[in-house]
Amino acid sequence: PDHAIPVAISAVLLPYSIAGYWWARRLFLRAQDVGWGLVEAPLPSFAGWFNAHLRGVGGSCRQPLRALVAKEFQLHSLSLFFAAGILALHLAAIGVRKFGSETGGWREAAYLMWALWFILPFIVGAEAVASERQLGTVEGQLCLPARRRTQFAVKLLFALTAGVSLGGFMPWLVENCASLFDVGSEVLTKSYTSYSVREHSSIPVLFGWAAAAAGLALLSFYASTLTRSTLQALGGAVVGWIVVWMLILFGARPEVLCKVQLWRGWLFHWIGGVTLI
Repeated sequence: PDHAIPVAISAVLLPYSIAGYWWARRLFLRAQDVGWGLVEAPLPSFAGWFNAHLRGVGGSCRQPLRALVAKEFQLHSLSLFFAAGILALHLAAIGVRKFGSETGGWREAAYLMWALWFILPFIVGAEAVASERQLGTVEGQLCLPARRRTQFAVKLLFALTAGVSLGGFMPWLVENCASLFDVGSEVLTKSYTSYSVREHSSIPVLFGWAAAAAGLALLSFYASTLTRSTLQALGGAVVGWIVVWMLILFGARPEVLCKVQLWRGWLFHWIGGVTLI
């Protein structure tokens, strides 16, 4: 019966939620929140190849900036692995759009597959500082010849560049390539009328999604500097995103809550943007 469906779903999801929370807490306390100590973590093969070419045969690295960049590539190897998986899923979704049936939930889900790319700015920013604090290598970095501000700048620029490239540029590029086969998502291929330079220009859309990805990367990076593990940084980034989004909604339409129009025009954009940064 129709009235029994919500009851059945609730009866299944309630124990599932309780068990999921309990097992996640147990896993976090016993595994994910425990420092690695002296356990050796094998790096991917491309990281070893990068180090070999950076240091040379039998030599040592004498270029601190290049060494810091190489370390960031090793640190974010998990994010690059996720990016490869999301790219494979995105290409498979484009195949479903092209050769799948015209109707059905699978086709509708295939047109929303690009949204998975926005997970990467969260992961990239959350791994920037918290993962090294979890590994116990932050204190040792203070003894390196590179200045602390240089290390921080490399981390911030790498997280920002990777977040914008993977979270903003990649979905725009893949969807515009899919538009050549008439299966591109209109969200990423059609420009907004008020911002477009010419009709059917997709460049303003790229700027908009790149700015959104940059904001997510900066939020998660900020959360990473306040926490001591990647999992905690992800949680802080999600909470920060919710708070910022609610502030943006209130700033754009304050009369919805307070029944008074507090400002108009570009005043909110000039003040709110600088305040968030």
